[in-house]
Amino acid sequence: MNGEHSSDMELQQYALDPSGCRRETLMHIQACEKCLEESTAYRMLFTKIKEQPKAAFEFDISSLVLKQLPEKLHHLEQSYLPGLAQSQPAGTRKKVWGFSLVTMLLVSLSGCMIGASLFLFRKNIWNMFTGISQLSMYLILAAAAIVVLFRITNMYREYREQMRTLNYY
Repeated sequence: MNGEHSSDMELQQYALDPSGCRRETLMHIQACEKCLEESTAYRMLFTKIKEQPKAAFEFDISSLVLKQLPEKLHHLEQSYLPGLAQSQPAGTRKKVWGFSLVTMLLVSLSGCMIGASLFLFRKNIWNMFTGISQLSMYLILAAAAIVVLFRITNMYREYREQMRTLNYY
C-alpha cells in the first residue's frame, strides 16, 4: 500500500486472484470504497480483454515471409550445375522428398562408389589401421577433431548471420 490506498499492482492482483493477496491488502480493499471501485474496474477490464477475439491476419503471412527468404538451393544449383538451372525454371524442377533429382542421383552414386570401395578393399583397410603407430593415430584424430570444430563454428556463424538477416533478435 502507498500511504492510505492500495497500489495499482495490488489492485490488479486482487482483481485477478484475491487469494494471492496479503491479508492486510484484502481487508483494506474490502473496507475502502475507492480501492474496491478501482479493483472492480480492473476486473471488468480483464474480463473484456479475455472476451475479445484472437487477432488474426486477413492474409497469408507465411507466404509473404517465405518469398523474402533467400533460396540457397537455387543459388547452389546455379553455381555447381549451371546447365540445369538455366534449362528449367525454378518452380518446375522435379523434387523427391524435398530434394532435387540431381541431388538424389549424386548422393546415390557416391554411396554406391563408397560401398563398392569398402567391399573390394576390406582386407587392406583393416591392415592399414593395424599397422599405424599410436602417435600417428593420435595425430589423425587430432586433425579430424580440428576439422569438426572448424565446421561447427562455421555452421554457427552462418546460423547467426541468417538470424541477423531475418532480424529475429
